[in-house]
Parts: sequence; C-alpha cells; structure tokens
Amino acid sequence: MGLSVLGRTAGQDTPVDVKEGFGMGPTTVSREKLSESGPYYAENKWPAQLPPLQGALSDYYLEMEGVSRKLLRLASIALGVPPSYFLAAFEGHNNTLRVINYPPLTEPPLPGQLRAGEHTDYGAFTILLPENASGGLQVRTRGGQWIDVVAPPGAFVINVGDLMMRWTNDRWLSNFHRVGMPDESRAAMERRQSIAYFSNPREDVLVECIPTCKDPSEAPKHLPIVAGEHRLAKIRAAAGVS
Repeated sequence: MGLSVLGRTAGQDTPVDVKEGFGMGPTTVSREKLSESGPYYAENKWPAQLPPLQGALSDYYLEMEGVSRKLLRLASIALGVPPSYFLAAFEGHNNTLRVINYPPLTEPPLPGQLRAGEHTDYGAFTILLPENASGGLQVRTRGGQWIDVVAPPGAFVINVGDLMMRWTNDRWLSNFHRVGMPDESRAAMERRQSIAYFSNPREDVLVECIPTCKDPSEAPKHLPIVAGEHRLAKIRAAAGVS
C-alpha cells in the first residue's frame, strides 16, 4: 500500500495511490533468462498461506495469454498488415497479471489523491476485468472530460497502451485513465477490485511505426524505442526511482 504514484508517469506530483496489488509474470521463464535479463524478469512469488492462489491465477494468466494473441491478430488485420505481424514481438513476452485491491477509505483522502492516478498503460494492450463500484475507472476524452466506465458484468475493458500507439503512429491513442475515489457517503463501505492483464512485447523488441500507418514521404511521429526500456522507465517513475 502506498508504493505507487501513477500520476508521476504523466508528469504530475500527486499523493500516493490508495491501492495494493499482487502481480505475476510469465508462468514459465528459463533459469538463463532469469539470470541474464537484468530487471525485466523475476521468479513469481506465491504466499504459502493461500495455496489455491497459484493455480487459480496461473490458469487465468494462460487464458488471458490466448486472448492477447487474438487481440494482436485482430489489430494486425485492422491495420492492414499480415495477421501474424505482431506475434513475433511477443515470443518470450513479458505479459503481467495484476490483481488490484482498492480498500474502503478509513480517513479522508489528501487533496488530489486518487485510488490510481492519471496515466496511460505502458505496453500494447491491457485486458481489464473491472468491478463496478463507486470510485471506479474513468477515462479522459480527447476534449479533456473525465467519464465513468461502466462495463457490463463479466465484460472486459481493453486499453490501448503506449507501445501500440507508437506502432500505429498515433492512429490508436494510448488513453489516459484513472481510478477515482468513492462517494463520501459510501467511502467506508466501497472496496473495489479488478484484474488487469498487461500485454507486453519482449523486452528487446524495437517498436517503430508500422508501414501502413504513414505515407512513404511522411516522418513517423515517434522515434523508435526499445520496449523494455520504455516500460522500465515508466515503472521507475511510478515508484519514484531514478
């Protein structure tokens, strides 16, 4: 609790986010990759007091891995490139699953404090299973307005991330979103939970504009960037680490 300030990734100096989470990465990573990849991979840690958690989350992770591949194929078709265009970049991926708990408020929030500050996601897509409760997900429109996202029960919310925005030369924008505070009259009761699956390319992938997203005479809107370096910079910013 209190370790993340997502607003920092958008250049904002805000109080700490009021949330906690449990995260995991790929279910199988070779010992060589764990020892050679530097900060990009770590072994998953499971709490001994909750034996069923590992199986349940690992099963969910693998299901979302399949959904992620389908999204990447659909994105390729929509962007006019071969259906398998993105798949090579996700061989040996670093997709992350995070179960997030937003607890009831036991004291008034600080000025400007949110459950999760304004930010964009770092990778290609986020597959979010939200819980509709007071103090929930909000997205910022292109006109600067914040609107509540109310998903049908059991539905996923899909966010475009920074790297997909760069691949598409801003044809698809990485959307700013946040998690607000519950209404004061319900703050003590309103816990909210969600499960987010972040679809991230392999850390060494060079992300640059795909050929169908610009004219031959046009310069890309973004310089090429290494996927892992971009994600690591955002993670460090949120944690206040230089």
